[in-house]
Amino acid sequence: MITILDLLNSKEKEKLIVKHLNANEVLFKEGEKANYVGFLTSGALSIESYSLTGKLITFNTIYPGEMFGNNLVFSNDQYYLGEVKARVKSTLYLLLKEDLLNILQTNKAFLMQFLNQESEFTKSLNGKVKLLSFDSASERIMYYIHLKGDKVRINSISNLAKEVSLSREATSRTIYKLIKENKIKREGNTFSIISNI
Repeated sequence: MITILDLLNSKEKEKLIVKHLNANEVLFKEGEKANYVGFLTSGALSIESYSLTGKLITFNTIYPGEMFGNNLVFSNDQYYLGEVKARVKSTLYLLLKEDLLNILQTNKAFLMQFLNQESEFTKSLNGKVKLLSFDSASERIMYYIHLKGDKVRINSISNLAKEVSLSREATSRTIYKLIKENKIKREGNTFSIISNI
């Protein structure tokens, strides 16, 4: 599978800065200015902060093949709203904003893929906003699974809880309830929708 970084020529690849992070290592702190666009190639990153009451809020989870910082570097307010940190051991590449602009002007294939990923991110963000608009835990979890193609592999209830902005206890209780009501089924760590609410 061709990734966006594969579309760079050898001279453009020289502009990339490689970073290797251990689990829970912070790449950028909350309030830090975004000067780079990041491209994750392995592992997983989270953008997280805490509410005034101390509740952990996960703004975004970044998986291999995805970008981050791409919206901030072109924003009027270029500061991270949360910490960017590795969930697990991760590898990524950073590209300075000025270098990115030069590449976007001269590499049409990269430009098209960059715009495609921007569009997909916007769709995903709209889905997250809709997810958070549901009041019931059942609706949130069902909609989250639906967003993932009606089937999703969940490594842990804690990770799912972060994705749907619920407590671990509420998430676990709701998963059990949905299985009992035959609305979802579980096969190992894979959950799929049987019927809509």
